[in-house]
Amino acid sequence: MSEALHKQAHCAPLISRYNKPMFLSCGFKIECKRSVAFSQQPEIFDSQISALPKAASAPLTPMMRQYFEIKGQYKDCILFFRLGDFYEMFSEDAQRGAKILGIVLTHRHGTPMCGIPYHSVDQYLAKLTAAGEKVALCEQVSDPTLPGIVKREVVRVVTPGTTFSEVLLDQKTNNYVVAILPQRNRFGLATIDITTGSFGVTEVEGYDQLALELQRLKPRECLLPLLHGESSDLKTLCEALDDVHVYFHSTPQNPEKILTHQLKISTVEALGLGQWPIAVNAAGFLVEYLRETQKNGLIHLKRPKPYLPGEFMLLDEATLRNLELLSTFHDHKKEGSLLGVLDRTQTAMGGRLLKQWTVRPLTEKNRIQVRLDAVENFIKEGSIFETLWEEMGHILDLERSVARLSLERGTPRDAMALKSSLQRLPLVKSLLSALNAPLLAELQKKLQPLPDLVSLIDASIVEEPPLNLKEGGFIREGFHEELDELRSLSREGKGFIKNLQQQEIQRTGISSLKVKYNRVFGYYIEIS
Repeated sequence: MSEALHKQAHCAPLISRYNKPMFLSCGFKIECKRSVAFSQQPEIFDSQISALPKAASAPLTPMMRQYFEIKGQYKDCILFFRLGDFYEMFSEDAQRGAKILGIVLTHRHGTPMCGIPYHSVDQYLAKLTAAGEKVALCEQVSDPTLPGIVKREVVRVVTPGTTFSEVLLDQKTNNYVVAILPQRNRFGLATIDITTGSFGVTEVEGYDQLALELQRLKPRECLLPLLHGESSDLKTLCEALDDVHVYFHSTPQNPEKILTHQLKISTVEALGLGQWPIAVNAAGFLVEYLRETQKNGLIHLKRPKPYLPGEFMLLDEATLRNLELLSTFHDHKKEGSLLGVLDRTQTAMGGRLLKQWTVRPLTEKNRIQVRLDAVENFIKEGSIFETLWEEMGHILDLERSVARLSLERGTPRDAMALKSSLQRLPLVKSLLSALNAPLLAELQKKLQPLPDLVSLIDASIVEEPPLNLKEGGFIREGFHEELDELRSLSREGKGFIKNLQQQEIQRTGISSLKVKYNRVFGYYIEIS
């Protein structure tokens, strides 16, 4: 253990006597982060990995026993097991992971293993989920400097439908997880894009309608009930879709209760879902699955929006392809398709909405007229439209920034994106108030600039924050008194000890009192 870690370990009792239990330990921990990580290497490579069983009957080390206990709870996932600065994979997980990731597979006493650096985990997660794998992230959740084995637990399961990887996500395309519950020849569907919080539910009759709806949604992940069987027609239908991954999951006993608890309502009647029992069960099924995988309350989810497929023109896969609505027929690119021509949206949110409208054309005359009235209003007020269109270009992807922050995966830059976008809303709201089309008037009323939130972010986050939380230094000086004191201590540790010695001399009246340090005892008080 490094000298700095000895200081941290031995100084805490001394400081706690003076009602400052956090300052010195936190100060040295910040200063010696690299040493903390380095101190774990013997556990990883010497005492633990070398003790892997040479045969099936060989006793497991405590660390490997912990690994297999956790792996037993996530049998359908590749387990990323955190060891110091690496995520390790063992046995079959290592063989699958090494093949997909193109990394070296090694063996210790006949056990396959491979690992990746923790700071590069996102790029490896992207490759695995693109290949259809589910990955359970198992983190160290106790202090690694304490005696005994480090406590570990899975903090999140990453799947193709729940990834936030910018490598895999298209800014203007939703990333849906769809849960399907069959009841005779009728199906309940629940659809969630966890990256935006959008939530839709519907019911369809028969396999043909189900196929049409899934072709329109183009989900990345289909969730089916475990009891329905892996050799079912439903599985076959889902696997026939392009670029979709099918998973089975046990259904909860009371999915309706799960849904009402999630939305903090007493009954589904409040959602207009009283006559949609299969859709309600599918929604509760999906919410439970996402809560289990994300280990989070999903507070960013919007209320489920019920819809009937019959409200829109039904467009099957052949129609979408032959009319080149979303992509060209030959090279499958957006450029040259109908959507490529229409899409002049200034925001990612607008791009996703336009894509939804393209594959779901309205059939009800009144709703079509409402949209056309808004278009006409913009044409007549050309200067307002131009100003509004330019202003919208400064608004970032609020949906996905809020989702990341709500799921505790956000960065300081997500907070700044939220601030800069919200600062544009007062002008947007003012411009919309000058228009009289019913649809635009409704949008104007819904816009909330949230000035208090803007002020809080402005007061607390530095103007140019780092890329991620681990770098630190993103909270403004003067925002939090205790944090300012910790920072000062981390920069001026020797000065703190000198001041402490002077305070104790004054308090006790012993002029020969000294605060000293050695590698055996750490910090101590000496009186001569």
